Amino acid sequence: MIVGNGSGAGIASSDLGGGIYVGGSDNIIVGNHVGVAADGLTKGANAGDGVRFAAGATGNRLGGSNPGVRNLISGNTGHGVIFAGASGNVMLGNYVGVDATGAVAMGNDFGGVWLVEGAQSNIVGSSTAGGRNIISGNTAQGVALNGVGTQYNQILGNFIGVDAAGQLRVKNSSLGIEIRSGASENSIGGMNASPGGACSGACNVISGNNLGGVSIRDGVTLSNTVSGNYVGMDVTGLIAIGNGPAADGIALRNGVMYSVIGGDSAGARNILSGNLDNGLDLDGAHANRIMGNYVGVDATGAKAAPNSRDGISLRRSAHDNVIGGATAGAGNVIGGNSGSGIRMTEAATANLVAGNLIGVSADGTAALPNGQNGVVLDGEASYNVIGGALAGERNVISGNREFGVVLLGTGVAFNRVAGNHIGTDAAGLVAIHNGVPSAEPDQYPTQGDGVFVVGGASDNLVGGDTAGARNLISGNVRDGVTVASTGSLRNRVVGNWIGTDVTGEAALGNGWNGVYVYGGPENTEVAGNVLAGNGWGIAVGALAPDSAPSGTVIISNPIGIGAGGVTALGNRAAGIYLSGGAVRTQIGSDAAGAGNRIANNLASGVSIHGAATLSNTISHTAIWDNGGQGIDLADGGNVELAAPTVEKSTAGEFVTGSACAGCRVELFSDKGTQGRVYEGATTAGADGQFTFVHATTLAGPYVTGTATDGAGNTSEFSIRAPVEDRLYLPALRR
Repeated sequence: MIVGNGSGAGIASSDLGGGIYVGGSDNIIVGNHVGVAADGLTKGANAGDGVRFAAGATGNRLGGSNPGVRNLISGNTGHGVIFAGASGNVMLGNYVGVDATGAVAMGNDFGGVWLVEGAQSNIVGSSTAGGRNIISGNTAQGVALNGVGTQYNQILGNFIGVDAAGQLRVKNSSLGIEIRSGASENSIGGMNASPGGACSGACNVISGNNLGGVSIRDGVTLSNTVSGNYVGMDVTGLIAIGNGPAADGIALRNGVMYSVIGGDSAGARNILSGNLDNGLDLDGAHANRIMGNYVGVDATGAKAAPNSRDGISLRRSAHDNVIGGATAGAGNVIGGNSGSGIRMTEAATANLVAGNLIGVSADGTAALPNGQNGVVLDGEASYNVIGGALAGERNVISGNREFGVVLLGTGVAFNRVAGNHIGTDAAGLVAIHNGVPSAEPDQYPTQGDGVFVVGGASDNLVGGDTAGARNLISGNVRDGVTVASTGSLRNRVVGNWIGTDVTGEAALGNGWNGVYVYGGPENTEVAGNVLAGNGWGIAVGALAPDSAPSGTVIISNPIGIGAGGVTALGNRAAGIYLSGGAVRTQIGSDAAGAGNRIANNLASGVSIHGAATLSNTISHTAIWDNGGQGIDLADGGNVELAAPTVEKSTAGEFVTGSACAGCRVELFSDKGTQGRVYEGATTAGADGQFTFVHATTLAGPYVTGTATDGAGNTSEFSIRAPVEDRLYLPALRR
């Protein structure tokens, strides 16, 4: 046993070498000043390590839970404490890198505590307050775990980068904790005994460090766990003591794999907040699990404690990482950050973001905005999934200051956004809008879409063909979904509820359009969505000359109707609005179930405006009870193709009339002047005459028709004609 006298130095400074060397077993080292004079305030500097546990050292204890047996290990020119191949040792209750007050830096030059050369199963710290080490003020890392075979070590309950009260910065000049070069299966933290309150139990406070909180790096560094810690916050979890400047809370780098950051229980939650770069940076990291954390949020889950950049960043080909998860407790709360909640960039691929609250409080009821977007994918991020078809995979992406989800740029492809609530609370009943409303009520805001696909992003899917894949995209400041820009190709918006609440039967409209396709995208598909309560249900157009959309397909959508197909939930303007040179838009088709149903909108059912807005086809689409015309062509839209004339209609035989020569004529029944029931189609002859023979009785009481020419322009509805009954009497025989 090596014991000091409690007031002086058991082992004081030495200019000749290290302080204490331990090569054996079952030693207890308590009450010493190692590298510090007897007053505990003056640096003495051993010319080497303060305490060195050599290979073969096992079963030793450095310090204890009583302050009277604390070792003060500071000011050494080597490491404060190094476990070099040593195993099964315990270190607790010591001050490493600070003076006796625990508030003034007196750093060890090579770092605070190092575990290297295959050190295994050592415990640094304790889940009791008395066993806490203060590891702060060191010139290099606070704690370092380095090398293949360095494994099964536990770092728990310590203050790393802060003073002994856990409230003031006493920075380690490098990282708080670094794990690298093959150190694997180590544990940083454990269970916080008071989640939502102060950091206690196995929770480490890892804050105030110069180059970051925790760094795990290298492809051979596997299966380390960081859980239950406060990284960037003080011991209360309420006040930021960020790691930095320009440093992340936690960074996973250079191919590191299988790390677990957090856990699915409240005690395993890390608070990654208040840092001076990202909360968490996955830089070339693969197959890691990030779950249950608060990122940019204080310990209460209700107030922002911003990281200065993004909440979570995935970059440089980071792939197959899971942010959140489908199980209870696996979702992260990611709000209050200065940048975006989550950003994927630089070819981040095949990552899953599921079950998180992004831009809202931990209870899912109030906005906790990220300063930019909820989730942004740029820099050729591809094959990533935001959400999923299971209820537990649903993200709530609401309350963010710019957009909910952004897919930006060429190469951002084959991503899927599915099953989320975007712009509402977690229950899907109350709007928590993405975006900031314009100061002028009639001014189109520059930001605030639920989903924004732009800049050449292609082949992405918003929604899906199953109920579980449905996004609820409602309550946003601008549009529900926008697809924009030349080069944005083959994006699909499928099966979503856009502008309703979660029941699909009450309006919770987006401020402008349900879906907006503008500025040159090609072959966008909008299919099977409920679009209600918005401004325009769907708008297709251009914001600049020569940048109009083409080839947009709009099929199978109820527009102005609740999800049950009955409730009137009209959009505040037209159901579909085409303008600005939109060309070759296909609204409905003859495929089974591909027709749209457009009703109850305050303006027209379909409005097509502008001399350059051409070759837009409306087919098999039921249109009724809209406030304006069923179909409105204006200012040369669709060449203002003349509507057909319905000359005669009988309930059980045929409809006759005239239209443009060779044009396709579609016939509808309606109680008014639009076309609620699709009855069938025929083709006008060279003389313009047509006859439609129908196999069943027309629904009536009136028949209307549209004409579509060879260039794909569809007309307005014809003037209605009544359906006439014909009475057949049997021949009388004498």
